[in-house]
Amino acid sequence: MLPYPLVGRYGRGAVGPRRVVFRTGGPGLLRLRDPGLSGTEIDLLWQATDVSFGVPAIGGEEREWLDEVLAWAVPLARGRGASTGSVTTYPACVPDGASPAAAEHRRLTAQVLDLVELLDQDGHGDTPLDATRAALRRCATTVCAELAFRFLVGALMRFAVRLSPAHYGRLERLGTAFGYGPHVVDAAAFLVD
Repeated sequence: MLPYPLVGRYGRGAVGPRRVVFRTGGPGLLRLRDPGLSGTEIDLLWQATDVSFGVPAIGGEEREWLDEVLAWAVPLARGRGASTGSVTTYPACVPDGASPAAAEHRRLTAQVLDLVELLDQDGHGDTPLDATRAALRRCATTVCAELAFRFLVGALMRFAVRLSPAHYGRLERLGTAFGYGPHVVDAAAFLVD
């Protein structure tokens, strides 16, 4: 259920906060909001993913929209037992993160960047392919490779990219390296030739 103020401001096409949190995870939502990516890049990442979740009409107000979603999602997560710190802060990832997870994400960045090149079919002319690739690359190198990977999996579906079994295997291995269960990459299994 989309909170009324978000519907009133961004329209019924706006993706619901639960979907935002599912798509990006709590820390991912915070990372998107904070500096690193431009508003245009944030908008491109949303447009490049599965639009059955809805694409918010947020042109020029990307961070304000994310703030409103956080204002809704943080109390909900807190009410379900999440610690304040887990929903209001996040560990640094790239380029300066010192945690073991950040180091692993940096180690996997080159693999994510390589897989971005799979976006070679523009199945949706309203989403610019080159700009989407550039936004994914910037997300991987300036925000978090793991977050960029999640957006990449969505973009592969959005652009209807046909995957070879070898490419799909690389996606599965990278998903495992990021600590995902089977559901994240398996969502794209229908793209395998």
